[in-house]
Amino acid sequence: MSDLLEDIARATALREGAAGVALVLRTIYRTQRITLRELSRQTHLPLPVLAAVRRELERTRIVDRQAGLVLTPHGRDFVEQTLRVRTRHDAGCPTCHGHGIVIDEELASLVRRLELYGSELPQADVTLDQTPCTPQTAVRRALYMYQAGALEGKRIIFLGDDDAISVAVAMLGKTLGYRHLCRQLTVVETDRRFLRYIQDIARAEDVEIECLEHDLRQPLPEPLLDHYDTFETDPPYTPDGLALFVSRAISAAKPEPGQQGFVSFGMQPPDAFLEVLRRVVTMGLVVQEVIPGFNDYRGASILAGTSQFLHVCTSRQTRPFYPSSWDGQGLYTGGRAPRVRRYCCGQCRTELLVGRGHEFQTIEVLQERGCPRCGCTRFRYSGRIAAEGQTRQDG
Repeated sequence: MSDLLEDIARATALREGAAGVALVLRTIYRTQRITLRELSRQTHLPLPVLAAVRRELERTRIVDRQAGLVLTPHGRDFVEQTLRVRTRHDAGCPTCHGHGIVIDEELASLVRRLELYGSELPQADVTLDQTPCTPQTAVRRALYMYQAGALEGKRIIFLGDDDAISVAVAMLGKTLGYRHLCRQLTVVETDRRFLRYIQDIARAEDVEIECLEHDLRQPLPEPLLDHYDTFETDPPYTPDGLALFVSRAISAAKPEPGQQGFVSFGMQPPDAFLEVLRRVVTMGLVVQEVIPGFNDYRGASILAGTSQFLHVCTSRQTRPFYPSSWDGQGLYTGGRAPRVRRYCCGQCRTELLVGRGHEFQTIEVLQERGCPRCGCTRFRYSGRIAAEGQTRQDG
């Protein structure tokens, strides 16, 4: 691999290394012109990391900005001669875009129906890693579960449901002409605002969804144990967060092999995702499929609004990783690695610190209130303040 790629990876603290820089260049070469956000979606790299890589590629005159990122003549030569990448064929499915699920005309009305309820969606609590998914994603998840045979006649539990996947599943049954598609739908959620939201829609749509307010740091109530055929969860994007939520799901599942589970989790660098998979396998779960970029979210700017989707099933060795109460730290991303990020106002260039202990604890709050000097709501990320007081460019 080229020394230049190694230098860029080192300068930007890119945990995917030189191969990650090569992937960025190959993607730009294949698309010929691409926005930074779309580049993030295709490479599954966080936007702040890509912004740092882009600056290094611009500095070395490999990439230029022309209504999107393009390769300079020098950059094209580098990709073709050094990386030996010379083709642009795209073998991806133009219909499902790699998701493996198509929302046809019959179900487009379901998406539109969910979109109508979007205005009633509670404000996400980012301290709980809440980032509700789009209506299209909710329907896509429901269809994937349906296609896998995990819905019809099944008892299903949703561990945390700010995405309202329970609503999409219930309404899918109505759309397909069978109101009682599932035997039972149960939502366990700590935020009563989202419980009320789900209950209000269930009443309006005349579907049955059981809602239970419960903090998943505590074991599930006894009536929920060993009862469900299917579980679905979009846990906090930390290894402990995933292990805890999935542990609760396992305790709710029937204690027999073949019970299906569906887990959404943020895109991770190789070593971090290895730890996630290690937790999954340690719990005795069999990974059936991992689909990168399956989920789209409202917001989630650092992840470019996407996450991956894991389809798992239980085995005879399935056991919870955390069977008892959780009293540790680092369950949510903010608590695990509290970060203060530096943003620059897009209009007056005022630099603002965002994070715990500051006026604006999240970028969402800053965007909502606007720059305190000029009111602008556009901000450019310019680095993270590490614990030792140094600015870093990772996500």
